Amino acid sequence: MAEGGIYLGKLGSKESTRLLPETSNAVYSPPGFVLFARGGSLFALPFDTDHVKPKSEPFPVADRVDYHAYRWNGIFDVSRSGVLTYVAGPAVNRSQLVWVDRRGQRASAVGESADYGGLRLSPSSDRCAVEIRDPRSGGIDVWVLDLVRLSMTRLTSGAHISDCPTWSPDGSSIVFSSHRARGWDVYQRGVTTTAMEQLLAASEDTKTPTDWSPDGRYLALAVSASGKGQSELWVYSFQDRKAVPYLRTRFAVGEGRFSPDGRWMAYVADETGRPEVYVSPFPTADRRWQISPGGGSQPVWGSDGELFFVAPDRKLVAARIATEPDFRVETITPLFAIDEKISASDIPRYDAARDSKRFLVNVPTQERIPEPLTVVLDWAAGLGR
Repeated sequence: MAEGGIYLGKLGSKESTRLLPETSNAVYSPPGFVLFARGGSLFALPFDTDHVKPKSEPFPVADRVDYHAYRWNGIFDVSRSGVLTYVAGPAVNRSQLVWVDRRGQRASAVGESADYGGLRLSPSSDRCAVEIRDPRSGGIDVWVLDLVRLSMTRLTSGAHISDCPTWSPDGSSIVFSSHRARGWDVYQRGVTTTAMEQLLAASEDTKTPTDWSPDGRYLALAVSASGKGQSELWVYSFQDRKAVPYLRTRFAVGEGRFSPDGRWMAYVADETGRPEVYVSPFPTADRRWQISPGGGSQPVWGSDGELFFVAPDRKLVAARIATEPDFRVETITPLFAIDEKISASDIPRYDAARDSKRFLVNVPTQERIPEPLTVVLDWAAGLGR
């Protein structure tokens, strides 16, 4: 399996050579440099085009450059005449975690503002696992916020992306996805212990944990095969130590969430041409019911037979579901316009508290500070390299 990094290939050939371990875009700049992003800075690798190999070690060009971690893309470019442009960043895109009641009234903000992404409340709703983007490197890590003491604990760290946290039913562990050597793999780590993280599922495919079953036996995974954009819904068994397909179609499927009793799976599929929320039995998806009447995403189960989702008009909707004697949707009730931050996360930017009477929402603030575009003429002049 290929390791992540910057590779050099030849047109007409399948062979390639790994130049650098960084997961970044790379741009060639005459007379002989390869520019790339590393740790929030812009670097240049002196490159011998005659012998097709590096001349020496990379050196820094700019101290700060904006970097989009999910796309492995530094915001820079260089012309053939040596004009370098880049955004010194990353831009700060702050948001605030806010408790909101069922009427849409904001009760209280939690913790300090930060560049938050997707979030998950613990089973007892007294802690929150949340993605936070590092303003220096542009990387993403998982943090745990104690909602009672308002303290923050860092769960992951390192020169990689870690996201999509999901709690164990007893609140003692968190699984998450992380891109390291090969692909997006699934790891598990205890929340209150110092034990090392454990690798659960590894392959070149992109694997996103979306939920942990209430009996603790399974993980729901959104899986995209390497080289393909379409996702499928898989289930990882802790007993068998492997993942198997739960739902495969010609369309993209993801965002799987187990019902509180573990008998049903809510998920999102786009076979109608837009995302819709469905529910199927678990462990066998032999039937299904469409829950959203006109588009929906980010399904979250509540208490007492409710399933929440976000409609295309950005309203949070509550669907009341009955499963006895037969499965049926009893009511669809729009609650309020959810002012949630738009992010690239694969998990919701809101979650329902244990009693379903309030929601923790990632709300954007007015503190977004864009960085100017920097232009450097003949950037390599005088380097002497």
